[in-house]
Amino acid sequence: MDFDIRTLFMGATVLVWMNALIMVSIWFYIRVIRDAIAFWSLSQILLGSSLLLYSFRGVIPDFHSIILANAGAFLSSLAIQAGIACYVNKPAYLRRKLATIFFVFMVSLFYLTYIYPSVAWRIIDISLFLVILSGISIRTLSRNITYADNVPSKYLSLILKLNIVFLFFRILLTISDRFYFDLMQLGSVQVAFIIGIFILYMTLSLCLFWIIMDKMNHQIKIKAYTDMLTGLPNRRALEETLVKLVLHRNKAAGVLMLDVDEFKMINDTYGHQAGDLYLKEVSHVIADAFNLRAEAFRYAGDEFIIIAYEAELLVQTIKHLCEKVENLSVLWQGELIHTTISVGFAVNDDNVTNWAELIQRADEDLYRTKKARRSHI
Repeated sequence: MDFDIRTLFMGATVLVWMNALIMVSIWFYIRVIRDAIAFWSLSQILLGSSLLLYSFRGVIPDFHSIILANAGAFLSSLAIQAGIACYVNKPAYLRRKLATIFFVFMVSLFYLTYIYPSVAWRIIDISLFLVILSGISIRTLSRNITYADNVPSKYLSLILKLNIVFLFFRILLTISDRFYFDLMQLGSVQVAFIIGIFILYMTLSLCLFWIIMDKMNHQIKIKAYTDMLTGLPNRRALEETLVKLVLHRNKAAGVLMLDVDEFKMINDTYGHQAGDLYLKEVSHVIADAFNLRAEAFRYAGDEFIIIAYEAELLVQTIKHLCEKVENLSVLWQGELIHTTISVGFAVNDDNVTNWAELIQRADEDLYRTKKARRSHI
């Protein structure tokens, strides 16, 4: 049975260019992981161009339909790898080694085109180099610190592994039957492998779109649960956290509520921008004081809440925290702003039934602290 490989390549070209237009549009409108999307867009453009050149094999010069076409296909895979490296925040990962691999590939491509012309060995050559690139991409993905919980990355890794399997089978098939004189006259089994690899490529493209959407959703969630002024988790994040925590399983838990003394005076005297700056600095002090030992949230206005699963940590830190804030001076338009904080504290005991009650106790303790402070002024 004869296959019209030229038509196959042209049809594939149309699909890849459609993907390229979508990816470029995403890059233009979306700000998340833009470097990665830029490389993946470039990958689609390069592959689409290569497939178009492949489809004119025998019509245009060999330099265009063989050298440029295969170079473009290889660079397309390199661009995918570069995008993955940007995605895992390692943009320069193996960059020099990849440049060396590309140089070796081009030398072998020229050799198998002009010195020892062979369609079969070119198939083996490019398949082998694409196996190497797929392996490097898998290794790069594993560098992602969130890889264990990142489902799209795991699927992308799986697709790359399947691609390696397909390419190895194609290498073995070509070695066993090396009598190919024209890319446009390949046998049915080779054509089946080409179609299979192309299906894997389309699946890989869908996975890249999935990664982009997953990253967008993650960014949206971060914005929804993060206080944009201080960078601390907000009240919504606090409520979500408490829903997941079972109080009776955290018998040593404690809640610390604090607010900035005379914060209204700072706003009235220096302006709200100065007040915002002071809150930012206070939030940094809070975050540094507790680090990984507790979770700090901006509750409302100048109020903050700290949830600790070991109340003793709060007791040990309260005095240190108050001293740090008391010694904090924020420069604003040539003047130093400084004040203190008031603290309310509550510890879980047998009489507490839920987190809301524990927070209320901390709030009442904060009120008593502020009232006592005012009575001594």
